[in-house]
Amino acid sequence: RTESYLRAIRGRRIFKTHSFPAVFDVPSLKYVSISRDPRDVLVSASFYLAKLDPERGGWGSEFQDLSVRERIVALLERGDFLYQRLDAWFRFEAAVQVRYEDLLARPEEELTRVVRHLGIEVSDEIIAAAVERHTFERLAKQDKQRIAGFYRKGTKGDWRNHFDQATVDRFKCADGGRWNRLLLDMGYEKSGDWVNPSPTE
Repeated sequence: RTESYLRAIRGRRIFKTHSFPAVFDVPSLKYVSISRDPRDVLVSASFYLAKLDPERGGWGSEFQDLSVRERIVALLERGDFLYQRLDAWFRFEAAVQVRYEDLLARPEEELTRVVRHLGIEVSDEIIAAAVERHTFERLAKQDKQRIAGFYRKGTKGDWRNHFDQATVDRFKCADGGRWNRLLLDMGYEKSGDWVNPSPTE
């Protein structure tokens, strides 16, 4: 049914999803996967799921009452959906891979790479205008009107502000070490014995 729907589309459409990647027999279909440091993903999810209404997928008041570190540990223990989707999209060969950190550092270059993958020809001026229109500050300002705002900090490395040594240790051994292996596979650390360079108390 989904494949038939996709085949019937005329013109360009963008679909954003947190579902697992799936390959459809639709030649015009292109995939873009945006990945992020798994530690930052956990921090971001710990805030978002605490704020989100339970009827929309939030984890409720008990989760909200936990400290950020306790939420991170809870996600490591119960947030298998996070790991599975991160891993699946990172290894999805049909997609052009974009790192969130690279988008922050050089947005115009990364956007150019994406639109070329999509087969779209646009000028440098249009790329620059698109980047300016979608800065984190601008989107966050618009997002304040939502009940559960999606935009919180928009930075990289925020995990350093929330991971103490105990959290680092839990991350490394969670699920038999697969979170840590994914971190290494994604290139965010070179060795499995990494530490927090600015540990929290």
